[in-house]
Amino acid sequence: MTDGTALQAPRQADQRAALLEPLSASPQWLKSSLSAVSADFRPKLPEASALTESQRRTVMEMCSRLGGHLRPASDEELGVSFAMLQSAFPAANLADGEARANARAYMVALEGVPSFALAEAVRLILRGEAGLDRRFMPTPPELRALVDRLSLPARAHRVQLRRLLEAEVEPAVPAGPRALPPEVQAFLGSAAPRSRRRGNPTGVDHSVPYRAAEERP
Repeated sequence: MTDGTALQAPRQADQRAALLEPLSASPQWLKSSLSAVSADFRPKLPEASALTESQRRTVMEMCSRLGGHLRPASDEELGVSFAMLQSAFPAANLADGEARANARAYMVALEGVPSFALAEAVRLILRGEAGLDRRFMPTPPELRALVDRLSLPARAHRVQLRRLLEAEVEPAVPAGPRALPPEVQAFLGSAAPRSRRRGNPTGVDHSVPYRAAEERP
């Protein structure tokens, strides 16, 4: 009989990768559309990169799932994470009041962080891969900074997805010669040489008063 835990491990790793590096885990069509969105306050998207109805539904579902993963961790999840770190980094004996204040400091520092980023931070710390001093438990600000760094790609990706959904699709420019702006056409028309007509064989512009050479500027 297959071990259920062995099947869950790859799925958890895939989900962790999709949350920690969401752009890398995205399909190619989504990467192309995201790169085509303009940086304007009101984003625009070329018609060639516009989403199909099916793709649009997929992006909306991705936004919804990311929103769920980015919800703040519960007090229970915060308490479990703190207990794991505390057991791995035994501290000096503290009085009851000091221990409660210390625990409260971590709870305040981690307020509002998503549970997936907190769990990943604890995993990296326990494996010695967080880039922090391995001899001591991270301080509340250090732990908060690590969790924020881990959750930033998912937060930024959700913003990009929402901009993609809100982007105004710009129609493609038709092929062929581009029409000149009206002011350019007017200038070229005025500068065009006068046609030679009967009574004006040389094509001189008689609308301009004649001025002798010495009177000219």
